[in-house]
Amino acid sequence: MNEESNASETPRPTRRAFLLVATSGLATVGLGVIGGLSLSALTNGRMLSAELTDTADSAELTALSDSDRDASTALKRFLASAGPAVVLSGRFTIDSPIDVPHHVQRVTLSAGSALKVRGDHNGIRRMGSIVFRERTGHTMREGAEHFVTDSPARYSKNEYLLLSGANKVKNSGDRYGYLRRVTSVDGDRVYIDRPLPRVIDKDPRTSSVQLAPTIRIDGEGEIYNLDPRKGKSSLVTLKAVEKPEVSGIEVHSNGGIGVTVAHCHGGTIDCTVRDLLDDGVDYFGYGVNVSGSSRDVMVGGFMTRVRHAVTTNAGGLIDQVGHAGEPEDCTFAPRAEDCSNKAIDTHRLGWGIVMIPDVSGGNGGVQVRADNTTVKGGRVRDVSVSGVTIAEVVSVPARVSGVMIQNVQDGIGIRCRGPADIQDCVIMDTPGVAVEMNDGSSIDGLDIRNGGDVRIRILGSDNSVRNVLVDGSAE
Repeated sequence: MNEESNASETPRPTRRAFLLVATSGLATVGLGVIGGLSLSALTNGRMLSAELTDTADSAELTALSDSDRDASTALKRFLASAGPAVVLSGRFTIDSPIDVPHHVQRVTLSAGSALKVRGDHNGIRRMGSIVFRERTGHTMREGAEHFVTDSPARYSKNEYLLLSGANKVKNSGDRYGYLRRVTSVDGDRVYIDRPLPRVIDKDPRTSSVQLAPTIRIDGEGEIYNLDPRKGKSSLVTLKAVEKPEVSGIEVHSNGGIGVTVAHCHGGTIDCTVRDLLDDGVDYFGYGVNVSGSSRDVMVGGFMTRVRHAVTTNAGGLIDQVGHAGEPEDCTFAPRAEDCSNKAIDTHRLGWGIVMIPDVSGGNGGVQVRADNTTVKGGRVRDVSVSGVTIAEVVSVPARVSGVMIQNVQDGIGIRCRGPADIQDCVIMDTPGVAVEMNDGSSIDGLDIRNGGDVRIRILGSDNSVRNVLVDGSAE
């Protein structure tokens, strides 16, 4: 692939110079017109004045923009000396990830700017840390708001922990684990800010989670891989971060994930992710991958020509812990078009996920594989395979309410291979089966319009059907 072939079509400025300003409030690598330009930079509390050509960093960055030379070292050096807010203008080739230091709170990619990833590595990332602490030797019970330890002095109020063990989600090889804040320590009991949804009784353990400070990555620039076939690492990675935000930018052209949100507390992803490779064998182009023990994350934005616009997964490998974590109480509400697989998705890990679909085109609308998932409101239209699929691995029933499904071209409106409760949904212009039910599912409110001959297909037992309308008439 030509390195600019899939880049943004935003016209690129000419006659560039880099204006480097580092202050307590704003650090800028900006575009200016060369011509006797002088500038002032407030760095480390003192004022510096110099001609542009006398500023080593700015001259270096000027030379690197729009070239095929590696700019990662220069960008890292700039960020290390910057204030809490940074504006990047220029098109930089990078041969290694850009780690945003913890004192930088905002990185803005201006219109026409780009981070061009060369090779298999992250583009930009913010990293906290997770470190194993102890095996508690005591069961952490489902619904409990505390756990027991023989070493209470090792815990302190308001610290974050990953609570995990060797327990696996039913019908899966994935270990679950949960991000919790310590609210108090009383005797041998450590109290946490939210009950545990599942029991941890196989080798229960705790890990210290040092959340990196909040970061906002925004603007109108782009991050992409120069050769997507060689890039399987996430372009944007947020690991163990407090309320990260990604908005405005375009993330595209990669052989792997667009944005990874792993073990994060809160946050919002509201950017564009497009054109990720997916063959289901070597390439799995997930738009946004919410993984590990991330909780209360909101995913919006626009996703197109990816495998899944958003999905869930286990987190990365943690020493003495393994791959452990279950995304919890997250909301998935992107606008998704022409996804190569189900647009809004969970893998087996996930608890309390809320999906609000806005899906058009592609090979399916919504797929639920996690327990205790809600599909609420929104619309799925012009897809093949199915509008909503509840996978057979689900053990805690899904809830599907108020969803409009239109024109499923070659498949089923709502396909319940696993248990689901369906309420007040509309399925229209779908020639195949409107709803297929297996075991332990229910319908209470369904409006079928201009459908096929088979409205509801019941394959299993312990199902119930109430309040169904077919072309305006009760059935």
